Amino acid sequence: MEKKELIIGVVIIILVIVITLGVTYYLIENVDNWDGTTDDPEPDDTIDTDGDGFIDIYDDFPEDDTEWEDWDDDDIGDNEDIMVHKWMDSPNFYVNLTSNGPVSESMAYRIIPNMNSKQADRFYYAGGLPIGDPDSVLSPYGLYAKSTADGSKEWTSWSGAFETDSEITSNIEGMNFGSKRDPLNMDFRLLFGTDGGDLYIIEDGLYSSYVPLDDDIQSFILDGSVVGVDIYEDQNNILSSEDIFIATTDSGSLYIIDGEFNITKTISIPNAELSRPSISSDGKYVYVGTRAGKLYGFVIADGSQIGNEYDLGIDEWTTDPVATVDLVYAAGDNGVIHCLTMHDCKPNTNWESGIRPVNSDRENEAKKLTTPHIRPDGEEGYIGSESGWFYMFDDEGTIINSFNTYGKIQATPVYDIMYSRLLFITANYDCLTDDPSDDHSRVFCLDTTFTFKYSIKLDGVIYGQPVIYDDFPDGTIGHPGDGEVVIGTSSQIYSFKATN
Repeated sequence: MEKKELIIGVVIIILVIVITLGVTYYLIENVDNWDGTTDDPEPDDTIDTDGDGFIDIYDDFPEDDTEWEDWDDDDIGDNEDIMVHKWMDSPNFYVNLTSNGPVSESMAYRIIPNMNSKQADRFYYAGGLPIGDPDSVLSPYGLYAKSTADGSKEWTSWSGAFETDSEITSNIEGMNFGSKRDPLNMDFRLLFGTDGGDLYIIEDGLYSSYVPLDDDIQSFILDGSVVGVDIYEDQNNILSSEDIFIATTDSGSLYIIDGEFNITKTISIPNAELSRPSISSDGKYVYVGTRAGKLYGFVIADGSQIGNEYDLGIDEWTTDPVATVDLVYAAGDNGVIHCLTMHDCKPNTNWESGIRPVNSDRENEAKKLTTPHIRPDGEEGYIGSESGWFYMFDDEGTIINSFNTYGKIQATPVYDIMYSRLLFITANYDCLTDDPSDDHSRVFCLDTTFTFKYSIKLDGVIYGQPVIYDDFPDGTIGHPGDGEVVIGTSSQIYSFKATN
């Protein structure tokens, strides 16, 4: 009898343990906060309730087959939304550029020398795919030149590129040094650098359809990956020693090169990864930021430092500084804009210290800001944030206006002063899946009162700012055309009229 009772007792204990473990597992998997409420079951990634082709987990309106996306979160589907009705459904884009790899930097363009016209005939972008990619044979790393008329390749090499050994990692700057005395003269130079430390200054002739070769190329081997470049053009002479080319690297080196292609100064900032350089409008000074949140200014003539380093009060990357006539602007990862006086690298007294934008929802900005865009007259500036907000500020640091893109602004906004007098802002949006084909972005067009004009949805992610030029023969000095906007993404290059 005792043996039977013992067996029964053991069975009961085992049952209690099993039940306890089962209940515990159920609670962990299905009960939220131990208050008896259960989590929603895992969504089924195959169900499309309304049959509109968008499965429920990616459909903002799973029971409405006429709507599936609500990018501005106003609970109005994009197909019905009045604001979204202004999108361009089919912007004119160059389909033959998709195989040249992602466009990760800003582009440059060339103006045809002409007494009366400011027409652009050619634009340039950094492209190519890594060695080992099946398509890299046809799309090697390098600089590509395309026609503004139809996007066809302008250089007749088999790849259509000025090929480089590694990826182009700097911005691309172009300048026609020949037009200073003679509007019909062409001495167009392009400046850019690569991940492998190669810096190039190449000449692209007006009537040349060949990739620059031999005497058309000036190259330098720098210490570290080239981060950014800038050009200063002496207005008094055709390409001469007074012209300046500057490059920075991720190893803390800043190189000053004269118009005769001699490295005249090398400035080293120990243990620093540098931003792009910015040359003052008079060509006397250059400013650069670091990943450690410091800003430096140097005299170009002798390489001496201007005052002390300026600490932006952050431990993360500064944006690229922007030097104007007498001020320097920079921002950081903490959502603060700084304005310094050029001659001493000290805070502009009109600003007192850095400003933190406040958007129209009365929220303080705290996200990473873009490089500022300052109007030529210096009276207003524009800046975007990874929070999605776009801001306009005046020369006293007052936020005048703000606009929410509901995305992530990662490229410098642009004010088109030449043609349309409109603002262009780009924003990236989180992809729905891990598939890069889901990545998308938008370009927004506003007027200077921040009135919304239109928006265009683009495939891929935008990292470089838009380029705007005149590509129509009827656009003349004093009476320009409407302007053509060109934007490169991680998958495509798009082109459309600025005034839509």
